Amino acid sequence: MKNILKIILSLIMFACFIKVSAYELTYSEWSSEYPEGVNKKLIESEERYLWYKDTIVNIEYLKKEDIKDKEVDYNDFILTTESEESLIEPEHFIDRVINKKVGNTTYTEDDIYSFSIDNINFKDKVLISEIEVTNNNQKLELIVDDKFSSLINNIYDDYIESKENINIKFKSKQNVNNLLVKLYYKCDCKNDNTFTFNYLSNDEYSIYNNTFKVENCIMEIKPTSLNPNLLKSQTFYTYIDKLYKTYDIDRQVTEEYYKEYNDQSYSKLESSKKTFYRYITNDIVILDADENIVTNPDEYCKKQYCQLVENKIEVEEPKIPEEPKIPEEIKEVPKKVNNPKTIDNIYYYFILLFLSLLIICLILIINKKKIKKIKLNNKSSFVESI
Repeated sequence: MKNILKIILSLIMFACFIKVSAYELTYSEWSSEYPEGVNKKLIESEERYLWYKDTIVNIEYLKKEDIKDKEVDYNDFILTTESEESLIEPEHFIDRVINKKVGNTTYTEDDIYSFSIDNINFKDKVLISEIEVTNNNQKLELIVDDKFSSLINNIYDDYIESKENINIKFKSKQNVNNLLVKLYYKCDCKNDNTFTFNYLSNDEYSIYNNTFKVENCIMEIKPTSLNPNLLKSQTFYTYIDKLYKTYDIDRQVTEEYYKEYNDQSYSKLESSKKTFYRYITNDIVILDADENIVTNPDEYCKKQYCQLVENKIEVEEPKIPEEPKIPEEIKEVPKKVNNPKTIDNIYYYFILLFLSLLIICLILIINKKKIKKIKLNNKSSFVESI
């Protein structure tokens, strides 16, 4: 009898053990939509983010005034090499260092590139017809503005009146000692009429000059009539610029949301935080005494109280469109359909337990009858022996 009971109990425990050991939680897909109609205890959530990686591109070192809307690192800068000397003062900027020094420029008698007539002070009407320049008695070709082109056209009876400065260039530099300039003009002069003549260097500095008075119809300007001015004192400028590292950012952002990202070069985009949800989909879940979900029943339930609970997920059923009305004459009597009955898994345990108890009771009843019969037989044998 005891052996039979042990076998039955072992079968019950083995069936329960198989069910618990095979228990594994299954989940829905992760979604950013909160699962309505699901018990909160069955819902898991986690915060996810977009992840990004910034790459520096278009690196340039620029002055502050040129940075504009570019990204800049003021701790990363370079200094330019000092510029060449210039007579023109450079433009001032915030971080530009301008150096200046006074120096002398020395010219020679070979540094003649052009000449000019300026400081014109004609009190009478002075008409000029031609300007002629020779180099060792050879006539030179000259370059002049169009408005004074008639002064070098070899027409000596074509006069113009001008009180503007006249500038005439040589096609190549000349030596002052070889030059002779002739001015052809006419004037009914009653007053002093003067002008200044200059031989100019390449930077248009007057290195030979003198003031002349209009007297005759032809005026010759010889080298000996000019005053040399071959030394020029002037200020030279140089500058050094401070340039800062500027760049653009090329940002690459993941398309999906992740709790963690396996590429260490990416950073979390904090402002993109989004909550994702999933829930347990098992028909039966195992809870402990505090109604917390048990994930390892094989170990936990051996020592602690566990209970099986049916997982009911309330899902909104889709609306079924109304069937079109059927005319009365073609309607049929609907057939009666019996839906098959279903039973939840938890009920199997109760059925198995009930059958086991029933079997035990039957066995006890049978054994009781056997014992009673044995006693009766023993009593009859004793009477017969007397």
